[in-house]
Amino acid sequence: MAVSKQISTCLAPWNVSQLADMFRDAFIGAGLMTAWFDSFTGSGYEHRIMKVTYDSTKTYGDTYYWWMFNGSEARVSLCTGWDSANRIPRGVGTTFGSPRLDWQNSSAATSAVAVATSHTLLPMNLSSSTNCSLTRYTSLGRSIFVVRSGLNWFNFSIDAPTTTFQTYYGAALAGGTHNGMWKTIHDGSAVRFVNMLQTRRSLFAGVGYGSSSSIGKDVNMMAYGFTDVSYTNSYDGAYPDLAISLPCWYTASNPAQASDFNPIFTNIRPGYHYATDLPSDFAITAFRGSSANSLSIQDTVVVTSGVEEYEVLGFQNRGTNGQSNPLFLARTVG
Repeated sequence: MAVSKQISTCLAPWNVSQLADMFRDAFIGAGLMTAWFDSFTGSGYEHRIMKVTYDSTKTYGDTYYWWMFNGSEARVSLCTGWDSANRIPRGVGTTFGSPRLDWQNSSAATSAVAVATSHTLLPMNLSSSTNCSLTRYTSLGRSIFVVRSGLNWFNFSIDAPTTTFQTYYGAALAGGTHNGMWKTIHDGSAVRFVNMLQTRRSLFAGVGYGSSSSIGKDVNMMAYGFTDVSYTNSYDGAYPDLAISLPCWYTASNPAQASDFNPIFTNIRPGYHYATDLPSDFAITAFRGSSANSLSIQDTVVVTSGVEEYEVLGFQNRGTNGQSNPLFLARTVG
């Protein structure tokens, strides 16, 4: 199989409405929505609300992703409810709900909740003078998105309405909400699946009553590590207590091996609370050596030309001393 791939583009010079439409088209193509739940302008931003229903029978079965766009950035936060008449977040069963429980901001819903710093910034620079693209890779209902602007990039996924969860987790939607946006981080010799947009009511890693700055922070869901042999007489692997260690074969550690070799691993799971693995069109692996540390986003990785090929959705170029470069991939040919 191979993913279906859709590229939405904003050609420079673009305006903010075009940027919002680019995200809209990708989300509709992914089956996350049929249209924005709400749209408005305020505080120098274009605001777009996306509603995703994970379980219509549960009190907190709906999650609202609140997007903010301007000419240099995209931001997002999470709400448990949305008041379209007044264009403010709400709770469930109350008029407005509670700050930090039902949305990331610390202000009351009737206050200036549209403050941009209360939304999580996609960590990349945008410029209307530079072409911008959003590529959607979809397989069996799961979509991974890659945003690009010049050399800047960011990947993320948002759980679709068809996402299945472990029984204990799905049942808990009666008392908490699902924060279903995640990304990959590539650090050391590991690929990490990292959940975003926590509030105190989030089922996954809900934030306690400590510092308000904790709201919306990233939390690791799952990590997969690779042996990182920088020198022939040393070991610098991913520690098993920090990541699931995956097998790999390097001549530096196993002289019987004719050449460095790493499998491409499929059927990976981004978090324990999911009931199923990612579709096998999404994979992880690691390259090693100086030539492996000059990759670019959406480069092609070829196993067999015309038979099995992948695009790079995430990586970390680390240097020239033989460190492994952990990759997140989407199969585009096969």
